[in-house]
Amino acid sequence: MSLELCKRLNIALQNILLKVQMPLKLLVIKPCDFPPEVLIEMQLRKVKSVIDVGCGKGVASSFLPEFEYTGIDKANYGHCVDGSHRHANFIWNMRIQDYIPHQVFDAAWVKCIFCLNEINKEEVEIIVAWLKRWVKYIFLLDTPRIDIDWQKILADARFDLEVHASIVGIPSVMQVWRNTSLV
Repeated sequence: MSLELCKRLNIALQNILLKVQMPLKLLVIKPCDFPPEVLIEMQLRKVKSVIDVGCGKGVASSFLPEFEYTGIDKANYGHCVDGSHRHANFIWNMRIQDYIPHQVFDAAWVKCIFCLNEINKEEVEIIVAWLKRWVKYIFLLDTPRIDIDWQKILADARFDLEVHASIVGIPSVMQVWRNTSLV
């Protein structure tokens, strides 16, 4: 789905919900639940390549068709991957710290990796260290756990917070972190 179509669909649905006075927080759009705000921020930063950290089934790949997409997950979802992105590259059964890419990625899509109950502070630090070496921007969408000071971990790794915004219709925040060593 193109960015323009997604934006138009989002605006149309918001207008409909306002007319029927339905709370926007109840809005659930499937399969177009990828916030257009993220795509706009990616375009502003001239992002061409994206790594989806903790990609799961690769659903985000269908929302990022104009980008060179790589999904990585330590689990194996290969049998049920979303195949709508023809140019996607998926890496299964691999921890992020074991992956050595052939390039620096323009962006990392990190939807909920910092929210998982299974992840601890040391694992967050390992992921951030890998991102520091291989990624220019981190696009974080979700409400991370408060028991791990992930913002301090990112700041200590010399990532600067550029955007912190609420997304209309989604009960989470979007943050864009810039890697000061690469950008």
